[in-house]
Amino acid sequence: MQGLLRLPANNALRISFRRHGRTTKPDGLGETLNNRGVKRLFVLAPNYAAGKDMATGVKKTFKGEIVGEEYTGWPGQLDFSAELTKVRSVKPDAVWVFYPGQAGARSCSNMPNRA
Repeated sequence: MQGLLRLPANNALRISFRRHGRTTKPDGLGETLNNRGVKRLFVLAPNYAAGKDMATGVKKTFKGEIVGEEYTGWPGQLDFSAELTKVRSVKPDAVWVFYPGQAGARSCSNMPNRA
């Protein structure tokens, strides 16, 4: 699951997709952030190859400032208190999050309530 969590509002644009047998290119999501007027972005993803690849793709086309970037434990980390404290401290316009699959749904389920 990946998406755009606008702060401090409770609404989120969540984009979920599957592509069997192909590599997913996240570059277009940076453009989506630009088109939505996001100037300051915080990146939050799991610390493994796919998490870093997806974040790199977004950062490649995002034209604003990356104000924070955290790579978390995967798939077992379910407490994101420390990361969300960092998010609040830098006051981004949006948080880009990528957590795939079933573990991603569990990971992200508490984030909007804690941000």
